Amino acid sequence: MALIRDVLARHLDGSVADLHPALLLDLDLDLTPLELVLVAVELEEREHVNIPVEGLSDVRTVGELFRYVAANATRIGATAA
Repeated sequence: MALIRDVLARHLDGSVADLHPALLLDLDLDLTPLELVLVAVELEEREHVNIPVEGLSDVRTVGELFRYVAANATRIGATAA
């Protein structure tokens, strides 16, 4: 999850020293819905994965973001078994 921290740091001007799972993305970190989509896009580009943006509207905390990415990111070119 270090990559997610790095990407969040870029979008939060480096202020992730006290980043913890319970922080609210919008209220505590001032992350807008558009910025959250941009975080997902950057993660996709850096890790060569697809992250469905449809479910991002339900993601409220840093911990939920970590879990959402872990559960929903699929490798580009991966085939379903």
